[in-house]
Amino acid sequence: MKKVFKIIRIILIVIIGIFALFITEESIRLKINDSSKPLIVLDRTKYCISCLEPGEEIDFEYFSLGYKIKVKYYMSEDSSDDNKMVKVMGKEFYLFYGIRLWSWVS
Repeated sequence: MKKVFKIIRIILIVIIGIFALFITEESIRLKINDSSKPLIVLDRTKYCISCLEPGEEIDFEYFSLGYKIKVKYYMSEDSSDDNKMVKVMGKEFYLFYGIRLWSWVS
């Protein structure tokens, strides 16, 4: 019986370690590259980013495995119908969909 509990404990520790490594890697990757999106997207808000008018802002949420990203997009005033320039104005990383680990606003 002790052997079964030991195997279950080792499996749980490995799963938690892999999840911590995944969250750390995603957090670093998303913070370094401002235009990147989560590797695995489970759900997102249903807005059309390319449908923005020049000078308009929108908050967009991406939900992934154990975290969510809130991204604030801004359509540049210099945009035209042919050349849409969407910029990222800010990004927030929430662990377990509620605990904010980091954020930045430009």
